Amino acid sequence: QIRLKEQEKKAEQEKVQERTQKPIERQKAPQATNATPKAPKPKLEPNKADDIAKKRQLLQRFNRKTDEMAEQIHNYELKELIAKADPIYQDIEQLRKNEPPFYKYFQVKEWQKTLDNKLEQHRKMMLEHDKMKDKGVTPEHKQTAYSIYYQKAPDTFEKIQSMSREVTAYDQQQAEIELQQKQAELAQRRQERQAERVIKGNNIEFDR
Repeated sequence: QIRLKEQEKKAEQEKVQERTQKPIERQKAPQATNATPKAPKPKLEPNKADDIAKKRQLLQRFNRKTDEMAEQIHNYELKELIAKADPIYQDIEQLRKNEPPFYKYFQVKEWQKTLDNKLEQHRKMMLEHDKMKDKGVTPEHKQTAYSIYYQKAPDTFEKIQSMSREVTAYDQQQAEIELQQKQAELAQRRQERQAERVIKGNNIEFDR
């Protein structure tokens, strides 16, 4: 019995020793399965100058179309005057062919009066035609072209007008910036010249 107790005691001591000598495993910290989502990169706004350049091209294209339509309106008005003057010219030619004999005084007098009236009407119309032709396309023709475009596509026309205002505002802003830069350069030059005069006046020399 004494031996059994000693063996049991020895076995128990060995177990205790194993437990104390066995290294304790550290628990691994749970790893995150999903990484923190990256914030989306902000969309860079297009370069302002490039955007204005594109809008300027659209405006130039619109202005060319408007100029073409204004030219068509001008040509139409010229043709309209010719069309109105042509019948009068035909009447004049007909009157000349049917000139009464000189001895029929009253008929000649009436004929001459009618002919003179026709000639005056034709002269005024052709004079108006020549003036309109020499004047060329006017702002009124362009305004009529704008009105026609607005009636055809009012939404597009409003977008074009908005672009025009934006481009104008941008150009004014750039002109102001350029003016400020020039003024700053002039002020700097004046200061430099003034400093040079002070140095020369005081006979200040610098070692080189």
